[in-house]
This record gives sequence, structure tokens and C-alpha cells, in this order.
Amino acid sequence: MPFTGRAYFDRELDAWVGLSGDDDHHSGHICACDVAAPSDGSSPAWKVSKENLFSEVETEKDMGATLLCIGRGKYCLVQCVGVVIEDDDDGDEEERNYYSEKTEDDDDDDKELARPCRFSYRVSTFSLRYDKNGDLTTGGSHRQRVRYYKLPKEASPDCFHNPVAFWM
Repeated sequence: MPFTGRAYFDRELDAWVGLSGDDDHHSGHICACDVAAPSDGSSPAWKVSKENLFSEVETEKDMGATLLCIGRGKYCLVQCVGVVIEDDDDGDEEERNYYSEKTEDDDDDDKELARPCRFSYRVSTFSLRYDKNGDLTTGGSHRQRVRYYKLPKEASPDCFHNPVAFWM
């Protein structure tokens, strides 16, 4: 399957829906994959959404994301974003976390650099459908609701890369 993480069956689309597993070209896009026939043996057809649902704010670094189905063709994307705190930022030291970033120095060696960062969960809700051309879409940004929730300093790094979320 062309997904990263969990996929959900969407009855309206008659397809499996999940986050695209193609990090190079479709990171932040939703993927819908046809239901495969049990004896067919061929790969099922799949489509990638037109919209990138990850944050496009330059200062926000994507750390990880989880997709939830919240029922009746509605979805919730929980994305952890980090904002690097610059040295001249007078932010509260208590709110800072650190993440490691690989960098190259003059000797062409990879080094890990710990950068001070504030982390938040960026939570967006949306519906999926096929447009008149048969392309997978959320209907545009005006149909997507986005909210941010600040993570406490004590949050585990696992929360950054693999946000845990559930729907009841």
C-alpha cells in the first residue's frame, strides 16, 4: 500500500485512505487506494490529493504526523511542528525542547546539532471527495479547520515523531 502509518476504509470513496508514503514528492498529501480484488494479483490504483495538508509556514519544521478517521468521510491530521528558537528570542526557558538536526561541516562530516525548539500539535480536520475531474481533494483550504496546541517541555521525543491520537 502507498501509505505511511494507518489507513482507513472510506465507504463514500470506496477506497483505503491514509497519509502518502512517498516522502519525496507527496509528503503531507492524502492518498486513496482502490480496494484490491482478492485473486487479481495486480497492484491497486491509487490517487494523491491535490492539497498538501502539512504546515507550509517556513519557520515550522515537520516532525511527524498521524491521520485519524473521525467518521462519515471526515478526517483529522495531527502534525507535530517545531519552531526553532533563535538566540535573540526572549522566550521562557521552561517552554524549550531540543531536537537534533544533522548538518555538514567543512570536513564533509555529518554532525548532530541540538537546536532549541518549541513544539506544537497542528490539528486540521477535513473531508475528502473526488472532484469533477476524478482527482482526490479536500475541497480547498476554506474547508479545512486548523488549530494549534502547545506541547509541554516534558513531552517525550516520541510525541514529536509519532504523534499519538485517537477518536472516540
